[in-house]
Amino acid sequence: MEIKSVSCVFFSPTGSTQKVVHNIAQGMQAEVLDVMDCTNRSKRREGMGTIQSDLLIIGVPVYYGRVPEEAAPFLKSLSGRGVPVVLVVTYGNREYEDSLLELHDIAAEQGFIPVAGGAFVAEHSYSLPSRPIAHGRPDVSDIATAQDFGMQIRKEPELFL
Repeated sequence: MEIKSVSCVFFSPTGSTQKVVHNIAQGMQAEVLDVMDCTNRSKRREGMGTIQSDLLIIGVPVYYGRVPEEAAPFLKSLSGRGVPVVLVVTYGNREYEDSLLELHDIAAEQGFIPVAGGAFVAEHSYSLPSRPIAHGRPDVSDIATAQDFGMQIRKEPELFL
């Protein structure tokens, strides 16, 4: 399967998840890129409907080891109809627990075909200058890893699709 078009859906209150998802997509070098930032509540109400791209990337931060309660209903409103999906979680350098599995289950229930997944470290939302937690992450190395992940999916889709 050739990946010409990629859709990205993400919930990213701090911008870290958006950065990781964007760089995975950049590594795929798709001709068409459709982006849906569902961080804003009004955008979640608009919905996205059926995904028409060759591949979807879904990204969310981890809250207490889970997919954020605010994002889950929106993700459950998407319609996959057999579209391959790459699942991405960002976590504050502690633990991502079952969040990737939960995201997998949501995507599969909506008709997507999970083909790859990754957990990426991001600065914790509780990080403070006096108490830094994964400060500055994703950093240059993390971005390179995300882009490489996207390139690997594009180069060898048979390993993932």
